[in-house]
Amino acid sequence: MNLNLYYDIEKNDSYEPSVLDSTGCAVLVIEISTNLINVITANKIAQKFFRLQNFHGEKNHPLVSLYNFIHEKNPQVKVHFRVTDEINSEIIPIKNNIFLINTPPVPGRSGMNLDTFQNEIISELLSDYVYIANWNNTEKLHYIWILGAFSSITGFSPISLLSGKKSIIDIIHEDDRLTFLDHLNKLNLTNSSFVEYRISTKSGQILWLKDSFKIISISGKSRIIAGAVSNITSQKEAQLELMHRNEYINFITDNLPVAISHFDAEDRLSYGNSSFFSLFKEFNLENGRKLETLLPEFILRKISTSVSRAKTGFKSSFEGWFKEDKTSLYLETKFIPDKTNGGFIWLLSNKTELIKIQEYQEKLNTKIRETQRLESLGVLAGGIAHDFNNMLMGILGNAGLALMELPIGAPCNEHISHIETAALRLSELTNQLLAYSGKGKFVTTKMNINDMIREMDHLLEIGIPPNVRVRYNLLSDIPLVEGDPSQIRQIIMNIMINANESIGEKHGVISVSTGITVLSSEYLLDTLGANDLEPGEYLFIEISDTGKGMDPATVSRIFDPFFTTKFTGRGLGLAAALGIAKSHGGAIKVYSEPGKGSSFKIFFPPCNTEIETFSPDKEPDAFYGEGTVLIIDDEEWVRIVAGNVLQKFGYKIVTAKNGLEGLKLYAPDIKNIKLVILDMMMPVMDGKDTFRELKRLEPDIKVLLTSGYAENKALSRFQGKGLSGFIQKPFSPIDLMKKVTEILKNTTI
Repeated sequence: MNLNLYYDIEKNDSYEPSVLDSTGCAVLVIEISTNLINVITANKIAQKFFRLQNFHGEKNHPLVSLYNFIHEKNPQVKVHFRVTDEINSEIIPIKNNIFLINTPPVPGRSGMNLDTFQNEIISELLSDYVYIANWNNTEKLHYIWILGAFSSITGFSPISLLSGKKSIIDIIHEDDRLTFLDHLNKLNLTNSSFVEYRISTKSGQILWLKDSFKIISISGKSRIIAGAVSNITSQKEAQLELMHRNEYINFITDNLPVAISHFDAEDRLSYGNSSFFSLFKEFNLENGRKLETLLPEFILRKISTSVSRAKTGFKSSFEGWFKEDKTSLYLETKFIPDKTNGGFIWLLSNKTELIKIQEYQEKLNTKIRETQRLESLGVLAGGIAHDFNNMLMGILGNAGLALMELPIGAPCNEHISHIETAALRLSELTNQLLAYSGKGKFVTTKMNINDMIREMDHLLEIGIPPNVRVRYNLLSDIPLVEGDPSQIRQIIMNIMINANESIGEKHGVISVSTGITVLSSEYLLDTLGANDLEPGEYLFIEISDTGKGMDPATVSRIFDPFFTTKFTGRGLGLAAALGIAKSHGGAIKVYSEPGKGSSFKIFFPPCNTEIETFSPDKEPDAFYGEGTVLIIDDEEWVRIVAGNVLQKFGYKIVTAKNGLEGLKLYAPDIKNIKLVILDMMMPVMDGKDTFRELKRLEPDIKVLLTSGYAENKALSRFQGKGLSGFIQKPFSPIDLMKKVTEILKNTTI
């Protein structure tokens, strides 16, 4: 058989033989027509292997056998052609009658620079693969040569890419193709590049590859590219896992209440969680900046020692206010040395609100303890006053009866009058105890505080020595106050007396001011008697002096009953003042420092109504009457004195020592009993329950309530229940008869 051979290397416009020489394979591209083999390109190894230089048409020439073999086989199927007994050539159809013949190197043959065994071992052992490809600035990249683990990575045969039927771009993930092509377009002879992309293997698995490549030859539009591909799926998965882990850690640290930061060996901020940046948001922190430029001097000064210790490998911690005036932050900080990478970790817990809450709680606890102490003393004082008033009934009532029985001018009248006067003064003392206990508000009216102070001006000046001046600063158009004028006058007098004694013999000033202010809940926390007060607007009287002042220990005790800084005296003045303020819905605030005088502010709730006018009581012409009066009281002296007085003025008397006994006496004699004098506090059945049962038996019954407590305390339990009147113990015979006469003449309170 005769074959013509056309061999023209210059015709090659697709491959560069010099490049293909580096593969170690005999690479030959031919076009076969009838009796003609046209060699399109052949590298130097192929020229020697196929003896292209010495072809003269001999029958045993490798190309003759190749021609016959191709015509026997289907040109569209990949075939292997045994060139010699030593090696097979792989024949890959490209298009029409053009074929690529790829012949592995054969040991010992001229031009073969790689050992076959070595090449096979490399292909089996390489976990990556290398390639040479042709790039024509299209969306296809045609592999010319592949060595390594291409098949084990992708699942595709290298022939599928070498034949030109498939491009590597076909198996690249669609989201990564543009990135891959973009890297190819930016390549030139002077640079190399790499790109990471995902591929879909033959089995559908998604893998990550890293493709490092460079241009090794350019001919026209064609570029020959050499590349090395690594399977980085495990690294990517590890990175992804690490990223997720870091995101999870960041999520945790960003939601911790602890501020976390890391500073490197050069004191630069390398990490800070959300709490850290939020804690110092006013300073506009940035990663990468040095510590000394991040925070202000007053913070750096606080942490300088701890930072130095952390940089030398020692842990340290401290907590406290970052400003001495407690206007910034109270932080608990820890510094932990980073012995691996240098630098240190800084942990901060913001305890500002916690400390404020603790301080508030401590103030509240102190307030509660103070309130409980004062309340317990108040209960004691009120109980003593109540019992005293009951016992005084025997003295004052009998003295009054004796004066009424004895003729005018009797020698013993003067002595009995002295007994009555002493009893009345003792009653005033019990009233002070009631005032301290907050149960001492007696006659309630609406008053103008400024007018009251002006009326007291002359009285105040009489009691103030020449070395002390009194200044007034009274707010005009001040709201009214509802209360007992005599009790509020007592507050002013008691505090003025203390102010005068604080100044002593030195020259000084006492200032009396009035005004309106809004009290916050925090302010009320440090105000005595304010535990039941609501924040809001209050009227105040402020009495300040330039006296010697008091230390905190003294201030804490001045309102205790019987506490005094004087050599003599009972110490009830300020205690009574506090009780009066509390009973009027008010409180007292004290400011005092040794050597700087004292200031007392008394607060009252304002009353925005007009002043009520009252007509004076008219004494009845005669107290005589008829009918039966039931006296229910557990105190024998009260029953005796009240009974004697009523009998003197014509009434019949029935007495009972408790409510249950009184009901038994009342039920069978309802029509004859005109009035019931009822004590509020009694054993077995108290006044409230007794009153309820009396009203059930007779809805129109007339009841005069009596108590050792003040009127406001007593009547609070009978509000709106139809009580006929009230009289406070101890009462005189005349006062009792006035009340009885008013009630029986249908004069209601």
